Amino acid sequence: MKKLIIIMLILILLLGGGGGGAYYYLYVMNAPEENVVEEAPLPPPPEFEEMDSISIPVIRNGRVMKFVLLKTALELVDSDAREKVERYRPRLKDAYLRELHDYFSTVPVDKPINVRAVTARLMRASRHVLGRGVVTDILIQGVYEKKNF
Repeated sequence: MKKLIIIMLILILLLGGGGGGAYYYLYVMNAPEENVVEEAPLPPPPEFEEMDSISIPVIRNGRVMKFVLLKTALELVDSDAREKVERYRPRLKDAYLRELHDYFSTVPVDKPINVRAVTARLMRASRHVLGRGVVTDILIQGVYEKKNF
């Protein structure tokens, strides 16, 4: 009797394993995937617009203490923004000169140039002239400083 129960138990386990394997191979593996995630389309590559070099004299007590020369490029959202920059280029350059003269009038002459602060000032001027969402970043390609002691 014991042998019969053991044989029946082994048969039930084998049938259960075989049924589970058949279910997996017939239904689970051949089922269509429902959670297919489509990739979002890539944003268009940014446009870059080179700006003219900006030369700022740093004046203290009526004397020019040093000259700062900046070479910048604007990172724009698209080609429409490029057209807007071309249209407002004189105003943009004037706003940059005003911001930078204001900034360098408060910074000590012997301190090194803080590129992040200069970039923040130029971004503020860009937003003021062109509006938000036109310029995404300002790339400072070169900062040159000539002391005039």
